[in-house]
Amino acid sequence: MSKDYADFVNRSGRKSFQSTSPSKIEMPMPLSVVPFKNEENGFNRRRDRPRMKSDYLKSPYIIQAVDITKGIPRPEKHVAKWIFSLQGNNWSCFSCNDIVFHTLDGFSAQRFHLESFFPTCELFGHVIDCWSQVLNLDESKYAPESTLRVYCKTELTVCFSNLTESERKAKFFENLLLSIEDMDSTLRYVGLIFLPVVRSFHIFLFVINLQHPEFVIIDNSKVDDHIDVNMVNCPNHQTEMFSHVMPHRLEMPWRTINNHIDCGVFTMRHMETYMSGSMNEFKVGFKNKSPAQDDQLSKLRKKYLYKIITHEYNVHKDYVLQKVNEFYKFSARQRSELLSIAKEQIHTRLSDFS
Repeated sequence: MSKDYADFVNRSGRKSFQSTSPSKIEMPMPLSVVPFKNEENGFNRRRDRPRMKSDYLKSPYIIQAVDITKGIPRPEKHVAKWIFSLQGNNWSCFSCNDIVFHTLDGFSAQRFHLESFFPTCELFGHVIDCWSQVLNLDESKYAPESTLRVYCKTELTVCFSNLTESERKAKFFENLLLSIEDMDSTLRYVGLIFLPVVRSFHIFLFVINLQHPEFVIIDNSKVDDHIDVNMVNCPNHQTEMFSHVMPHRLEMPWRTINNHIDCGVFTMRHMETYMSGSMNEFKVGFKNKSPAQDDQLSKLRKKYLYKIITHEYNVHKDYVLQKVNEFYKFSARQRSELLSIAKEQIHTRLSDFS
């Protein structure tokens, strides 16, 4: 065997063994032998395989967040440009043919709602409601039953100034149960309740943690004069649990002062990424206030628009994608002219609808 090995090495041209006796040639180490070392015998031990965290150490919530580290793929750009081209029905009237998002339970949104994703435009509260629908559907599909996150609609958390405190509590409880019933669940299976709040044309987030009693306010603005913690009340049978818990604001490093148009985008990002726990576990991915953050917000507008439109539960998905394909049969010059006109008119259009 040693002679055969020597002949092989000679043929390979690596080294000549002409003057070496075959009996003195060292045999190659079998591949099945794995050397290791330690300080005592001079061998290196193979590095331990990295171990995964146990389920006990993991967050109970499933993260399905949009990746903002990647660029915008062509399909996402195409859908956004079609929405922003104002090629729908006459913008002076409402038409059922202009519905671009519709779920089997009857919730729908028209094209002009999603046009508010256009950069420099404030998002309609109805867009946040679309996002709540998408997140609820994803949550009921992927999350464990005992740790559901429930996303309520924005209109359910508006302060009803003409109602008494008891009437507001009853209204809140009624609307909360409706949101939970939409997920075919019960309150005892809910971990977090997300309440998007519209206050003085500003959108922020109120989160109730039912598993570990806590009220959290998540707001991209450092200014807090729009916040009224009394506008949201806990369900009656949870009152004792939360009687000594005061709402507190998260002081995120990515908060802003003068950004008055992207609060809706911030809220959507906070809704899909907040899992409770410490700030270190809040993997939102935002840069601190800078041009880089502005780029992230602009990117998220297109990504969120695309995710809502192409969600598997949107029964109008194929219709919209067909319209996008028809739009891209126009010449590049025609599309450019349409987008230029739309850019000048979109603010007026949305202002009329609002």
